[in-house]
Amino acid sequence: SCGVLYNYFSHEFTLLGQDQLNLRDSDEHPMNNPVMVEGRAGTGKTLTEIAKIEKLYQDGKIGESKQVMCFTFSDHMVNHMKITLEQYKVDLKYITIVNYNKSDKWKDFYKTKSGMIKMLKEYAYIFADEAEDLGIEELEKICQIISNEETSTEYFAVENSVFGQFW
Repeated sequence: SCGVLYNYFSHEFTLLGQDQLNLRDSDEHPMNNPVMVEGRAGTGKTLTEIAKIEKLYQDGKIGESKQVMCFTFSDHMVNHMKITLEQYKVDLKYITIVNYNKSDKWKDFYKTKSGMIKMLKEYAYIFADEAEDLGIEELEKICQIISNEETSTEYFAVENSVFGQFW
């Protein structure tokens, strides 16, 4: 079986493979159990992320109290994600897409308790695209913070953050 995305501007379909479809249709999970999607360039990681956001939007799971944060590491990818989501008829009102390296507000959010809590209070769904650009040590720090039972209780004891998604 496969899934499909329909581009309303070009009137084209994009097929999703079974792995992508499974990720798109996955249930919400505790924020302290992040989903890591690994693969080489061009394997469809960003497309899967876009498909997941589109599904959340179509299912009515994105709104004022359940917003989306996508951080990436290039202006090109920020523009690509915005344009592609708009082509799939996703309203970006409650979706923030930023270049992590250029975001004064969100750069290094995970390095302080207040930064992490601020992110978790504002966003129910957090996606990191091109996260390898952050560096292995930094990714390990984020995963350690959000998956450590002792510290995650402290970080995730904020409203609207128990369930959501951290990709």
